[in-house]
Order: sequence, then C-alpha cells, then structure tokens
Amino acid sequence: MSSAILGLGNPLLDISVEVKDLALVERYGLKMGNAILAAAEHAPLYAELVDTFGAPGGAGVQYIAGGATQNSVRVAQWVSGEPAGYAAYVGCVGDDAFGKTLAAAAAADGVTALYQVTADKPTGTCAVIVHEQERSLVANLAAAEALAEAHLDSAAVAAAVASAKVVYCAGFPLTHAGGAASVQRLGKACADGNKVFATNLSAPFIVQVRACARVRAWCGCGGEGPPALYPPAATGMKTRRRRRTRPVARRAPLPVRAPAGHINSPGAKTDASLGPPRPRGCRITRSDSNPKRSATQRDATRRNATRRDATRRQRRSATRRDATRRNGTQRNAIQRNAAQR
Repeated sequence: MSSAILGLGNPLLDISVEVKDLALVERYGLKMGNAILAAAEHAPLYAELVDTFGAPGGAGVQYIAGGATQNSVRVAQWVSGEPAGYAAYVGCVGDDAFGKTLAAAAAADGVTALYQVTADKPTGTCAVIVHEQERSLVANLAAAEALAEAHLDSAAVAAAVASAKVVYCAGFPLTHAGGAASVQRLGKACADGNKVFATNLSAPFIVQVRACARVRAWCGCGGEGPPALYPPAATGMKTRRRRRTRPVARRAPLPVRAPAGHINSPGAKTDASLGPPRPRGCRITRSDSNPKRSATQRDATRRNATRRDATRRQRRSATRRDATRRNGTQRNAIQRNAAQR
C-alpha cells in the first residue's frame, strides 16, 4: 500500500541489555541516566554486548529499530491502526548484519524501511545499558551520516514522497551535508504539493553544529567545535559593543523669571507676563508650567489626590482602632489577674 506518513532521519539499531551491576558501565567510563556519542574507547562496547548477552534473537539482548525519527514513525504506524506500510522511513545503513537486523526490526513494527545501503561505514548503533530504573545510552552514528540526497531519486523513495500526506524530519540529519540537503528537498516538495512538513530542532547541539558550519564556510577556516572556539581575529569577523540607550522623557521648559523692565535674552518672560510673584518656597509644578494642560486632567489629578488622602485616613483610623482594642484587652487581662490574686 502507499505510505501516508514518511520520515527521514538517522537510523540506529538499539542494542538493549539489562545488567545486574555497574561493572560494564564503569569499565567504559559511562554514567547512568546519561546519553553520549561514542568515542574511540567505546568501539568494542557493541561487540561485547552481543557476545556477552547473546546472539541476535537471544533472551539477553533486544534489538530495536531506533533513532528519533524512526521511533516516531514506528509509533505513528502503531497508533494509526492501519495495515503495515502506512508509514515509511528513509535513512542510511551499512551493508552488514546489524543493517539486516535493523531492517527486520522495522518491518516487524509494520514500517516500510527505505534504507540506503553503503559499504563504506557500518550500521549506526546505540548501546542501551539498563540497570534497575536507569539507563545509559552510547550512540554511534556511523552509516547514518552517509545519507546522500540522490537516494531520494530512487523509485521507491520517490513513490513514497508522492503518496505521503505528512513528512517528518527531526533535526539530527541537519548535522551532515546529505541529511541537510535531503531535509531541504523534502520541505520544498511539501510546500509545492501543499503537504504537511513537520520538523523540530531535537537538541541544543543541533543549532551549534549548524552555526559552526556556517562560520567555517563563511570565513574559510577549518577545525571542529562550536563557533565560540573561533575568536573574531581568526574568523575575520568584526565585533562592536552596542551602547545601551535609555529613553529620556522630555519635560516642558520652565519659564524664566526676569525683573520687570529688564532686558533679557530672547524668549525670557517678565514679571508682568507671569503674573503676581509666587510665595517663597513655592515650586513650579508641571501643571503650572504648562498652561495648555486641560481642566479635565487637573480635575483627575485632584480626584486622585483626594482618594489617596482618604485611603491614608482610613488606614490611620484602622490602626488606631486596633491599638485601642489591644489596650482594652491588656487592661482586662490585668484586672482579671489582680482579682484572682
């Protein structure tokens, strides 16, 4: 049947085992409740899990079709209640035993696996070590990062793209060139075909990796790591500290008082134009200095002042009443104590 849901991501074969102690975890320097990308010292871990806990199909190890997008596609197939093939998945695996196991696990969940098979890298795997209620994840992307945009031109994938109503891509494929180009191409196809295209950033490091790639492409410098590792002198970028500005409210200028008959600077007002002099110590408020202020605003100011005064009087009265009650209570207690004595 044609697929209504299509996903594209990094396929990983989850190798899940349950351990009784933390000897294996400590030997590889792992931590429970944590997830990391595999380093060189973690390379023997996957073979050790298979050899120690049993061959594929054994009771001691579970093989699960994993990867963020593939997990979502598997759940969508299960929730839909439709026959197998309602959801399809695109990714890249290696030409090895783990790749065949991954395809079989996806098919067992009813997902149509449209894998690109490469002989250059092994199938991506994720070691899942479970101890009691905690687990430790060690992911080795390997072939998952070898996805090529040209794989979308294959007949099976092209048919799945044409029949899909919803296309979902997590943010993890954006970390390699083939995945990023494939995600962009699927997004354009959905926009042209008026289909639903869903995505997310998946993890904070996705943004850092993409930003670092843009910096290296722009400045022509090499190396790995987040953009913070490249100082402005090395990248050629110019930095300038922005000055923080604060808005200043402009107030109407106060009139300048000059003696009557005195020749003052242009724009100065005399006593005659200002009216009778104010008493000493009287401030010139904004309302006095702005004769154009409406009577409505002045009335509103007076009403607000009246309300504030009334509120203060009420609070003082309540304070006095409370003090009177406390004093009366204390007097009554003193009298009762004296009567008892």
